[in-house]
Amino acid sequence: MPRFDPGFSVTGIGSLPHTDPEDAVSFVAECCPEVPFWPQLPGRGNEEGFLSQFLPDALSFLTPSTDNTSYQIVGSDVPAMLSRLRNAPIPGESSMSGFYSFLRGVLRGDFPEARAVKGQISGPVTLLRMLQVEGENGTSAEDLFEGIFEHIEKISRWQIEQLSQFGLPVLFSLDEPALAFDDNPRPKLERLNQFMERLRSLDARIGMHSCAQIPWDWLLELRPDFFSFNAHQGLDSFSRSREANRFLSGGGSACLGLVPTQERLDEVGLEEQVKKLEAWIRSHEHREHLGRSSLITATCGLASSTPSAARHSFQAATRISEELRNRFPVL
Repeated sequence: MPRFDPGFSVTGIGSLPHTDPEDAVSFVAECCPEVPFWPQLPGRGNEEGFLSQFLPDALSFLTPSTDNTSYQIVGSDVPAMLSRLRNAPIPGESSMSGFYSFLRGVLRGDFPEARAVKGQISGPVTLLRMLQVEGENGTSAEDLFEGIFEHIEKISRWQIEQLSQFGLPVLFSLDEPALAFDDNPRPKLERLNQFMERLRSLDARIGMHSCAQIPWDWLLELRPDFFSFNAHQGLDSFSRSREANRFLSGGGSACLGLVPTQERLDEVGLEEQVKKLEAWIRSHEHREHLGRSSLITATCGLASSTPSAARHSFQAATRISEELRNRFPVL
């Protein structure tokens, strides 16, 4: 795996409010020149939603709730749906328009300062919790559990292979916002660890994002290469956690979501966040690793914001990055 020290580079969680994929890729090139990511664009329609983007061939088997937050498997016909997914092609441009536009952008030379590229996918546990089988979420159905993991691994592998062709380090993140709410987490943590280890064989750095705070001891079971979280609210808890610090001491990296997803960023005390982060890094026994390996992001995806608010968010993240680099010039 090629060495990569982001040193407070700015990147994105994944989603943006844009509807034109070429505009979104240009935005990423402007706002995240060092670690560009492919933009997920749910504002284009249901085909690019959290679940439908990566399970388009399953949609004919699903009846969505009124708010599209859960999906009932019609007739509980799990075998038929899984058979369709096993034979399904990789999602096309109608589902992943930002990904295909991003690949074209890299080939055009839109990212001359890129030091790494980032991909992401909806996490299998969260997808399973969105699926309903006879009144229960999909994590309790063994065949569905394995089938969704296998399907998401197939698309993840393809993404990583596509991103690897550019000769840059690849960061790849599972988006697992619902993992924190699971009442029987151990089997999921074990399976996610296996899942990430299999992807790691592709010479990529495999991480996880959760905007909802997980128990920090889970990091020692999951063992991601990097963990992305809402540091605006959770930095104090993370920095004081013995388990989180063991994760960092063992070589794990933090993707620090320091910029909240809200319109008025002048009220969020970003300077106070920088001071707090600086004090923690300076006091940490592995301060050099922490400084070299950390990334800066918003707290979560930006699909529900506006293009103007998204720009302000990335500008704030860039200011934080520049300030931290000024305070730790040797890292």
